[in-house]
Amino acid sequence: MIIEKLLHRGPLQNFDKKPSISLTVSGKAWINEKELPADKVETNYSGQWRAQTSKAFEESGLFSAVKLGMTNSADLQVDIQFEQREKFRETLSFLLGFTFGLSSLVIPQKGSTTYTVMASFKDKDGHVIDSSKQSETVSTWMQLFLLFAMPFRDGPEAMATAALYDLNRV
Repeated sequence: MIIEKLLHRGPLQNFDKKPSISLTVSGKAWINEKELPADKVETNYSGQWRAQTSKAFEESGLFSAVKLGMTNSADLQVDIQFEQREKFRETLSFLLGFTFGLSSLVIPQKGSTTYTVMASFKDKDGHVIDSSKQSETVSTWMQLFLLFAMPFRDGPEAMATAALYDLNRV
């Protein structure tokens, strides 16, 4: 979706040949409105954000080179900010786990993760050309009896990876 914006609103129309692009990816994460420390975000989330963003830009075929990190040699620069907000009912999870142990999964529980991607497109001189903001939510239900449906569905990690890729692709 971010790359689609480049196609339809001008920045790529100014080039006769495929431009090179450098990507700077950073972000923040929250679990139930509590912001995670920067070191935990870097360790647990940033790698997947960078990998899916880089993959989407490379597979688009629109650029001669895709580089991660700030480089002055690229024709375009994109600063990408991720926000990842995970929500679940902590009290219900604690009470059911404490009271019933493993049988807590008999009562269905829902968790959701909202991904927001904000991108700022800049030319070689650092002037902002355009900006974009996209958002997508992935919901996950957990229950013991849903285990039988698992072979027919992608797991939560695969769904999260697909959502991150989709936020960046054409």
